[in-house]
Order: sequence, then C-alpha cells, then structure tokens
Amino acid sequence: MAEHARASFPVLADEGHSVTSSYGLYDLLGDGVSVPAALFLNSNSELVGAYVGESIGDRLPADAIIDVLRRANGTAASTDS
Repeated sequence: MAEHARASFPVLADEGHSVTSSYGLYDLLGDGVSVPAALFLNSNSELVGAYVGESIGDRLPADAIIDVLRRANGTAASTDS
C-alpha cells in the first residue's frame, strides 16, 4: 500500500496484535480478533487519524486509505479513469 501511494513512511500489519491491543482494538467486538481499523500516525508516532470498523466486515475502502496516504505525502489524488 505504501508503495502504491508513493508514501515515504511504513505501513504496519499488526499480526501479533500488540498495536491493536495498545489502542484498545483487540477483541473490541468480543470475537477474539482485532476490529478492522486503519490508524494513521505521523513521524512522531502521534495518532493523527483513525477509522474503526463497527463490525468484522466494516473496513475503510482501499481508495480512501490511498487518498489519506497521498494527502499525508503531499501527492495529489489520482485522476485516473
């Protein structure tokens, strides 16, 4: 995702649940998994944006994530048709 958006920062996949647990997102729905979420942190590791799903299928669409990353990276949104 970071490469696709030409982002100059890493994208984290939290396989061990350490980050989602620290943000209170692990087992939030009582189902033993992390709630779908997108957390956006700046270079100082400060949370500057977040999307937290209300169900296991409630996920931020990829184009919305790419838009946030492009704006954070100072890259204009794509005008591809």
